[in-house]
Amino acid sequence: MRRNSLMAVGIILVIGILTLGFGGIGFAKGKVYKFRLANFYPPLSSFNTSVWPFWIKKLEKASNGRIQIKVYPAEQLAKSEDLWEAVTSGIADMGHFFLMFEPGRFPISEYGYLPMIFSSNRTCAVTMTALYNKYPQLQKEFKDVKVLWFNGNAPAQIFTRDKPIETLDDLKGLKINGGGLYWKYVAEQLGFAPIALPFPEVYDALAKGMIDGNTVEWEGQYIFRWYELDRYALGGVNLYIYPFILCMNKRKWESLPPDIQAIFEQYSGVKGAEMTGYIFDQHNKADKKKVEDYMRKEGRPVRFISAKMKADLKTRLEPVRKKWMEEMTKMGVPGDKILKDAEAMVKQLDKGPALKYWKADELKGF
Repeated sequence: MRRNSLMAVGIILVIGILTLGFGGIGFAKGKVYKFRLANFYPPLSSFNTSVWPFWIKKLEKASNGRIQIKVYPAEQLAKSEDLWEAVTSGIADMGHFFLMFEPGRFPISEYGYLPMIFSSNRTCAVTMTALYNKYPQLQKEFKDVKVLWFNGNAPAQIFTRDKPIETLDDLKGLKINGGGLYWKYVAEQLGFAPIALPFPEVYDALAKGMIDGNTVEWEGQYIFRWYELDRYALGGVNLYIYPFILCMNKRKWESLPPDIQAIFEQYSGVKGAEMTGYIFDQHNKADKKKVEDYMRKEGRPVRFISAKMKADLKTRLEPVRKKWMEEMTKMGVPGDKILKDAEAMVKQLDKGPALKYWKADELKGF
C-alpha cells in the first residue's frame, strides 16, 4: 500500500514538473520583446517612412508579433552626437547614426568616409557590412554593441550657384559646403574653401551668397530645396558618402532567447544592408529626376562628369586615401588590403544584379 502511494506521489510530481516545464516554455515562446530604435533624422526621411517600416514588418511577422520596435526619430531619445552613448548605456535599445558622430572612436571603419570609394548606398551598405564580417580589426571597434549592419546615404554630387564646374580647376577659390571626416583634406587637394554648415542653414547661406555651392546626394538637394538656388549641377562625381551603423545594446542582445536572436540575424547583416541600400537608392533616384526636371525646366544645365575628369579627380584625391593608410600602418592594420577589398567588392556589386537577397517586388512601394 505504501509502495503504491509513493508511486502515485511520484507520478503526480512528474506530471507537475512536466506541466510547469511545458508551461514555462509556452510562456517564453509567447513573450513579447520591445525595442526602442533611436535616430536623428526627420520623421519624413526615407529611413523613417520606408526602411524601418519594411524591416519592422518583417521582424514582427517572423516572430508572430513577439518583436515590437518603436522608432524614435528626430533626436527624441538622444541628440545625434549622443546616440552611441544612448545605445551602449541602454537609453536606446538600438540606434542608427553616422560613425562620424564619434570621431576617432572607429579609425579603421573611417575608410568609409574616404573620397570616391562607393557608387551608391547599396554598395556602401553591403561592402562595409561584409568587410566588418571579414576583418577582426573592424569587429573589435564595435565590441561594445551588437552590430546589425552598416549603410550610407547616397554619394555626394557637386552643385554650384553661379559658376558651372567644367574642369576641376573651376572649383578653386569657391566656398563649398560639405562634410565628412576628410572634408578639409578633400578641399586642400581641390583648392576650394571647405564650409561645414548645418543643413538647415545652407539654404539661407546660398540665398545670401555666403557660399558658392554645396556637395550632397540628390535626395538631400531635393529635400532641402537647394536646387531652387543652385543653377548648376555636376552629377556622377560620387565624391563621398556618410556611413551609418545600426547597432543594438549588447546587454539587450545577450538577454534575448536564441529564436529571437535568429530572427534578427535572418533580417540583418548583409541582407539588411542590401535592403536598406536598395530602398534608399530608389528614393535618391526619384529625387534626382525631380531635381533634373526642375533645373531643365528653368533652363539650367545638368552635367555629368566625364570619365577623364573623374580619373583626374581620383588622382588628385589619392593623398587623402594615403593619409588614412599611413595611419593604419602605424596601427598595424592592413589598410591597403581593406581598401582593395572594398573597391573590388563595389565593382563586383555594380556589375552584378541589384539584389541578391531580396526580390524587387518585395521592396517596391517602400
